[in-house]
Amino acid sequence: MVTKAGCAAVSSLLCGFALAGCIGGSSSSGNGAGSADGTREDSTNVGGPTGASARACLNDALYQSGTTSTAIYETELHFERDESLPDGPFNIDAQIVGLVEFQVTVLGTSVFEPTGQVATEVAYSMASSATMVYELDGETFEQEMEPDAGDSRFYFDVDTTAGHVRTLGEINIGINDTGGLVSTSAEIYDPYELHRYDLSPGDSYEQEYVHRYVDQGLDEGYHDSLFTQTVTYDGRETVTVPAGTFEACRFTISRSYELSSGTRETTVEQIWEAVGDGVLLRSLAIEGGLQSFGEWRLLAATVNGVDL
Repeated sequence: MVTKAGCAAVSSLLCGFALAGCIGGSSSSGNGAGSADGTREDSTNVGGPTGASARACLNDALYQSGTTSTAIYETELHFERDESLPDGPFNIDAQIVGLVEFQVTVLGTSVFEPTGQVATEVAYSMASSATMVYELDGETFEQEMEPDAGDSRFYFDVDTTAGHVRTLGEINIGINDTGGLVSTSAEIYDPYELHRYDLSPGDSYEQEYVHRYVDQGLDEGYHDSLFTQTVTYDGRETVTVPAGTFEACRFTISRSYELSSGTRETTVEQIWEAVGDGVLLRSLAIEGGLQSFGEWRLLAATVNGVDL
């Protein structure tokens, strides 16, 4: 349950490559603020953002072929909705708390088949578990969500000199009757989704791109959605997550997109990336139309077998 929906709240780049940015750097190592038994510690920010550039949060090494990494995030999703049924209106207020684990491998230079573009290919596997607690018409219920898992390939065009990372799209992987891997769907960002690090505090940029979802073998069953977004680099600040306390770059992303029904939705999210390592430490997304928010907090991470 805390899979693609949660990923969408974070953005394609951060979901598909949430961890590999911690390669090599050491300037943002944790101080052990998370508890040893892995129990939750709320994310907190110390002071306001400072005036340093975002460039230090792009770790050039994160796209090197052969790098392997893992990350575990604790996730929380809350939503409240009012619905109308023939029997009358009802209200649901729900909270979903879970864990999402990523295993990431940089495969190297490849071709993103749906568009023919040369890109850096990254394989990631995801597994999640979650519990939902919800109130329905004044009654409280608790339900264990069925565990979920998935495999995907993400494709990036990286300009480390300019400090630009462009996400071209992803291919979702399934298993056929003989145990082989097959592509089951693709998500294409036309021309790309851009994440810039050549920013000073207060700098922002705007972008439009089309998100195309293609089902069944990359060539049939698609839906186009126009995304418009404004990304602002707020500056650096200290952030505490269960994995520790880090100096981080904070970005605020305001995004508007079209749902399959034809209506438009708007989200605002903030993300924190570790200085030096580039790892995603925390994200907080608010989706106004559904009265919902989602948060991801880093619980633990390894790179090439070494703890963050």
